Amino acid sequence: MKLPPLKAMSALQLRPLMRNERRIELAFEGTRLWDLFRWEIAEEVLKGDFWGAPFPNSPLLPRISRKQDQERRWFVTSKNFRKQDYVWPIPQSEINVNPKLAQ
Repeated sequence: MKLPPLKAMSALQLRPLMRNERRIELAFEGTRLWDLFRWEIAEEVLKGDFWGAPFPNSPLLPRISRKQDQERRWFVTSKNFRKQDYVWPIPQSEINVNPKLAQ
């Protein structure tokens, strides 16, 4: 695959390109959510309405989707990720598994 060479860029300029490349290359690999957590951008990305595939000529779409959009996609869910959602308490049952932590 012949990709155009990247010109000298700062880390700040290169970061969005690398994140987008990782998003595309690793689609359906199950790593996207952990990338969003690690990069601490989940509150930007996991916000708003999420839509499924378009069904432009489907007569069932109005019955299966609570919301409609111009592209005739089916509505999946709404998300509102908050900064405090990055860290959740460890369940006591998990702490009990490790005797060193149960003290």
